[in-house]
Amino acid sequence: MTVPKQDLVFISCGQYRKEEIDLGKALAAAVTDLTPFEGYFAQNQTSLESLSQHIFGALNRASGFVAVMHHRGSVTTPHGGHVRASVWVEQEIAIAAFLRQALGRDLPVVVYIQKGVHREGVREQLLLGPVEFETEAQVLVDFTARIREGRFGPVRQTPHKDIELEIGYRTISRGSGAVHQYSCYLAIANTGLEALADYWVELQFPKLVLAEGRIYGVVRERETNTHILIRHTAAELRTLYPGDRLETITIEYHMDQNIYDDATVLKEVVTASFGAPGMPSVRVEKPFRELQEF
Repeated sequence: MTVPKQDLVFISCGQYRKEEIDLGKALAAAVTDLTPFEGYFAQNQTSLESLSQHIFGALNRASGFVAVMHHRGSVTTPHGGHVRASVWVEQEIAIAAFLRQALGRDLPVVVYIQKGVHREGVREQLLLGPVEFETEAQVLVDFTARIREGRFGPVRQTPHKDIELEIGYRTISRGSGAVHQYSCYLAIANTGLEALADYWVELQFPKLVLAEGRIYGVVRERETNTHILIRHTAAELRTLYPGDRLETITIEYHMDQNIYDDATVLKEVVTASFGAPGMPSVRVEKPFRELQEF
């Protein structure tokens, strides 16, 4: 089974020559193969939309940053001439510097500079230990060794707004065994860095097992042939501060022999959803079969 990768490591490398493109791809593959992270090496983006959605977005999500600065010709200034590097790589280094120094991001960085490239500008603030190289092969060998020896370790970034949803249940009573009484709950955990004061959460639950069970939530608008929708908002609950865990919607339900033998409800799914401004909606599902022990 393929294990999902955590976040990404941004690879900033020239794409002027085939050797540069091959190096960028090889560095990304090393990250993917040797760490729990995904190596990200973007091909040239030519539109503003591509830049904002791909390059800038990937830099903002990055858990590590690798830059390779190749020769890009000579520049003459009033102070003399020097060899410059890729403008694209320079810009991406500047963004990485901003993330580290202005936003305080814990962003591991390794930068390779082809011998002869002049160091200037914001690079002087970011490049605490640049590695000089002459050939692409040297870069790949050094970077692979850094990963294997633990000298380059990406750090998972905690989103400013992030939550986890948990659908669980408790047994209230098994009685004589003919009827079981349960309570399903939906819990929210604020795993991000910001307080959440404006949000909604909802639970879609099978109607067949409700009977006279109590529902702690606000029923709104929607009901299907098989499910009922229960919704809460922050106004009815409270602000969720980082680290908080809150049980929101609670539903009491039952199982008996007839319902179990029919098995229809055992094929149903319980679905929880969460939404708040400034973050993607979160949705989790749990088979109803896992919410009973009849």
